[in-house]
Amino acid sequence: MKFIKNIIVVSLINLLVLGNISLAADNEKKATSDTKKAREIEKAIFMASGAQNRVLKIGMVDCIAYALKNNSEILVKHIEPKLKEDDVKIAKADFEPTFNAEYTVHDKNEVSSNILQGAEVYNSQDMKLNADVSGKFITGTEYKMEFLNQRYKSDSVYQIYNPYYTTEPKITITQPLFRDFGILVNKADIIVAQNNRLQSGASFKNTVMDIISKSKTAYYNYVYYLEAFAIAKLSLERAHNLLQINKARYQKGLISSVDLLETEAAAAQREKAVIAADTMVKRAEDDLKLITNLVDDPEVWNAKIELIDKPEFQVVEVDLLQSLKNAFIYRPDYYSAKIDLQTRDINIVTAKNALLPTVDLIGSFGLNGLGRDYQDAIGKANPDYTDWSAGVKFSLPC
Repeated sequence: MKFIKNIIVVSLINLLVLGNISLAADNEKKATSDTKKAREIEKAIFMASGAQNRVLKIGMVDCIAYALKNNSEILVKHIEPKLKEDDVKIAKADFEPTFNAEYTVHDKNEVSSNILQGAEVYNSQDMKLNADVSGKFITGTEYKMEFLNQRYKSDSVYQIYNPYYTTEPKITITQPLFRDFGILVNKADIIVAQNNRLQSGASFKNTVMDIISKSKTAYYNYVYYLEAFAIAKLSLERAHNLLQINKARYQKGLISSVDLLETEAAAAQREKAVIAADTMVKRAEDDLKLITNLVDDPEVWNAKIELIDKPEFQVVEVDLLQSLKNAFIYRPDYYSAKIDLQTRDINIVTAKNALLPTVDLIGSFGLNGLGRDYQDAIGKANPDYTDWSAGVKFSLPC
């Protein structure tokens, strides 16, 4: 019966596993199907929009808003400072205290090797419960505060307390003298992480400024080529008017055929200029749609752009010295370069410190308590029973 029950349990488990696998596969297929449907819908919207003659009236502010809102590079740069902030928290975690606890039970049976143990088979039971808080200061000083507890019981007839309890509060200090000594060396990771965060913020600002600059440039180029197209059309119209006049004068014998051919050639040149200007207008319009990410919008990707404002021509006197001062203050790339130099200086300091030998002063102090029970052991942990040590640790890579 027990064998049959095991077979039934295993079969049920297999059914559940297969059912979960099948459910996961169905969910994956459904997600894939939903993605394909979404793409088909978006494709249909793009196709339908391409068949419409829509007009999108926008100004300079609208172009900048579109560029900042829908730019994927800005979205990525916006996340980076948050990631760098997490790196700062991770670096600061090195100076946060750590709590550790340990509980062990050790039972041992062995053949007696000493007649004082009082039995042929010797048994001992050792139970330990230890806890400590450790950490490091920005000077490199490491500390460890321990609270050690032990209960020991054995078959020895000569053990005064059986079982006996020990307790010891203890503190240990380790102070580096050469390697890992100093505030700058120990805070190097934090400072570097903070500098990286500042650089990411400057990079984000620089990206935003670059996108705004490109948006304004594309807007001005579109305005320029629209005006150039208007001038080319006006020139063509005047060339046609002159051609009609010269044709009438040629019929009256007032001009020669050479003059008429020159007028026709000039009109042809004006037609060529109009075609070239129209091409540049369309290219500038595409550039404006690209920088503003309107090409990704299925509703307006093929819309005709009409500008609702035009830049005003103003003559501004520029002070070269003041411009240089403003550049040193406000340019994100210059600010980021200064931070990078600071980071390099810190890396040089830490690299030099890593070449030094390890010489650490180590000192510890504790109070020992021993008793028949735990309360008795705690009561005897006083300055009459101390445990201290001091020394130097030296290490040199070979």
